[in-house]
Amino acid sequence: MPSALGPAQEPARSSRWTLRALGNRFVNGGGDRLAIWLSGLCVLHCIASGFILASMLSASTALLNPAFHEVGLILAIILGLAVLVTGARKHRSLTPVAVGSTGLAIMAYALTLPHDYREVTATIIGLSFVAVGHELNRRARRRTA
Repeated sequence: MPSALGPAQEPARSSRWTLRALGNRFVNGGGDRLAIWLSGLCVLHCIASGFILASMLSASTALLNPAFHEVGLILAIILGLAVLVTGARKHRSLTPVAVGSTGLAIMAYALTLPHDYREVTATIIGLSFVAVGHELNRRARRRTA
């Protein structure tokens, strides 16, 4: 049905900024890049926490709080599964999902370890698997695009 305003006066509708368009853009490639960046930030957090602990005990308490790590793992699982599973449906390769899931499992295991070098090492190994899984997913998406 034509608008009473006419085609030149109709308000512009941009599908670029709708919630659905942003969600599709996130799941179709932007999510992998975000997950890789977040993995890198987690590695920096792991390394920096030791320095912060040594320099300012009161500031490090929040960063070393187990709840901080549990929430981070939950967010990583949600982001990882959303992006990796959607990618697997598109490019039909389960390798990125397997590699990313292995990393998430290692990160979950790290939460059971004492808060020392063993936890940091396991977390960094898990984060590396997650980042590699997202990179594999990104490359597979490009091949099928």
